[in-house]
Amino acid sequence: MAGGGCLWSREGKRGRLGGGVALNGSEVLECGENRLHTELRADVLHAKFVPSRAGLHPAHFLVLLSSSFLEWPAQRLPARQHLGDWGCNTWVSRLPHRERPGLRLIQMLPPQVLALARQQNKRVKVVGGGHSPSDIACTDGFMIHMGKMNRVLKVDTEKKQVTVEAGILLADLHPQLDKHGLALSNLGAVSDVTAGGVIGSGTHNTGIKHGILATQVVALTLLTANGTILECSESSNAEVFQAARVHLGCLGVILTVTLQCVPQFHLQETTFPSTLKEVLDNLDSHLKKSEYFRFLWFPHSENVSVIYQDHTNKPPSSSANWFWDYAIGFYLLEFLLWISTFLPGLVGWINRFFFWLLFNGKKENCNLSHKIFTYECRFKQHVQDWAIPREKTKEALLELKAMLEANPKVVAHYPVEVRFTRGDDILLSPCFQRDSCYMNIIMYRPYGKDVPRLDYWLAYETIMKKVGGRPHWAKAHNCTRKDFEKMYPAFQRFCAIREKLDPTGMFLNAYLEKVFY
Repeated sequence: MAGGGCLWSREGKRGRLGGGVALNGSEVLECGENRLHTELRADVLHAKFVPSRAGLHPAHFLVLLSSSFLEWPAQRLPARQHLGDWGCNTWVSRLPHRERPGLRLIQMLPPQVLALARQQNKRVKVVGGGHSPSDIACTDGFMIHMGKMNRVLKVDTEKKQVTVEAGILLADLHPQLDKHGLALSNLGAVSDVTAGGVIGSGTHNTGIKHGILATQVVALTLLTANGTILECSESSNAEVFQAARVHLGCLGVILTVTLQCVPQFHLQETTFPSTLKEVLDNLDSHLKKSEYFRFLWFPHSENVSVIYQDHTNKPPSSSANWFWDYAIGFYLLEFLLWISTFLPGLVGWINRFFFWLLFNGKKENCNLSHKIFTYECRFKQHVQDWAIPREKTKEALLELKAMLEANPKVVAHYPVEVRFTRGDDILLSPCFQRDSCYMNIIMYRPYGKDVPRLDYWLAYETIMKKVGGRPHWAKAHNCTRKDFEKMYPAFQRFCAIREKLDPTGMFLNAYLEKVFY
């Protein structure tokens, strides 16, 4: 279950992604094409950013990509230059502190944004789809939204490769690939994310023969802090390439990405019930039986829902049912979870009851791969997601189960989602040099109400660190540089590359300072 602090409905996602968000005290300024308004509600932040760390300051500037502009006094900006066909326009807005902003915008190109940042000694952060439940993209300087840098630049059907601008949403890329009979070999649960952002945070899915999404990148272009554009691949700027595929937004601005595709394919998803003991005792067998295998454990029980996804030639079919999926699986569940905030002892019963209602039988769905990989995640939620060595899966899950049994006052919402990913050689990939198991825990926020989770979170993190875990870069964690130096053999190499590309720290923020200092 990806996410955190956001309600993922199709309508909600696509309706908000046309613009960017800048934070100014308790105000939220949302700007997009033909759209400009402010809202004085802090909870709106959950749809975009969750500033969870102390000392985070509001953004002073918002940089957007759009097709038209309002003028801003030219004397405040560096001189414009012709910089080639970027296929985009960039906006800059000044947000006066603690005032209702009067937004004035100007058309700019990406290098000009960095020039303005250098001139005014401001930091810069690029924001993607806004799905990262952490403050990795927040800043007190310039915030760049790549929403209109979204073109498909080249499709090489012979090599099965596609080159795109970094701001394109995967949801918009899929139909373009469909036209050419191509597909991405693996995807995360959410496709309303940008190509540049989805690789930068190490986004993953499942499949022990498949790596994180960044392993599908064969080339990229990077705009560095001093205005240099680097063409990066295994044969050109190879060391930077190995760092930039999981870049954390701290190496520069990703401009284009070239992705290795595969021929278009359909998947059959088969879901069936099992037990935790059966799955853990036969884990290798499950991994061999299904190309994209994952399972959901229901805490406070032995119940497991096993999910196989495999290539098929069957026609599209669906087991979707509004009554079970929404009336029961969303509306009733949210109401009962809200009741459980007053009676925490109900959580175990809710987990068992909904397994019996919704997961206690076999289901099958068939469709194009990207329609099976992605799914609607409806709930507001807090999550943690760590990658551990694959061989530690059983040990970690049984220890988490034992912790919950020994501490009945600690409650855990369902599910604990368990996925598997092939190792890689990307410097800050959580799967660096080892096949990995991702173990994702979740606590929902029924009707926006936070549920006590600190004890569960700390116990989970303790177990993850004990078995050699590495946290998902885009999700909540309490790790610092000392932790990452132990977790990542190539951490110092990445730091050296970052310091060379960005010696003044233009692309840092409070989150990244904890990582690197």
